Amino acid sequence: MKAVIETGFANANAAKKALSVMKTTSPKAEDEDDSAAVKRAEVTFSCKGSSLHCVVSAKDFTALRARVTSLLRDLRVVYDAAEAAQGN
Repeated sequence: MKAVIETGFANANAAKKALSVMKTTSPKAEDEDDSAAVKRAEVTFSCKGSSLHCVVSAKDFTALRARVTSLLRDLRVVYDAAEAAQGN
């Protein structure tokens, strides 16, 4: 199963910064605490212009829903921080 999330930022630089943050905060299989959850769902990130693309792949719907929910929460924090940094 797969879900694709695309979110726009003010400019390409903001999208690249968001990409950097999301890559560092996203759980990886090496992390012992989250290893079971990470094995059930994984996320890949990329930037295209001023957009951040996130692709979530999961073995089942429950894992997909859980990872998408967490990802959306994390993206909201990053997006709000980017807006606050720009003074909006």
